[in-house]
Amino acid sequence: MIKATLPHKTSPMVTVSNIIPKKNDSREDGGNVMLMEARLCELMSSLRALARSNQDLKNALVESPDDTDFLNAIAENVAVINKQRKLAEALVKDMQRQGVSIALPEDIRFIDVNEQPTETGIYL
Repeated sequence: MIKATLPHKTSPMVTVSNIIPKKNDSREDGGNVMLMEARLCELMSSLRALARSNQDLKNALVESPDDTDFLNAIAENVAVINKQRKLAEALVKDMQRQGVSIALPEDIRFIDVNEQPTETGIYL
């Protein structure tokens, strides 16, 4: 355990374990509905941006169907979308358990991660 003392002699000891969340804490919000809602808003904003990015990348693939950078970026976005959507769904469920009437908006629930084929038959 790392210990550090504050400059004043009568100050309490500060330890890393008092500052860093314990590993068994599932999330940083500690069940606080306001923090959960703020995190959910962040996730929804990020998910919408990722969906727009993938649409732009798919449009660019029409012009450059063999561009591996575009293909890799889409695949990375899909992985992040799946992860963030699961986090958002878990937040909504936790908020509902606390009596909050909330649901994920349809545009978040139905983000298409099964990328449509382009004219060259690329499936992601």
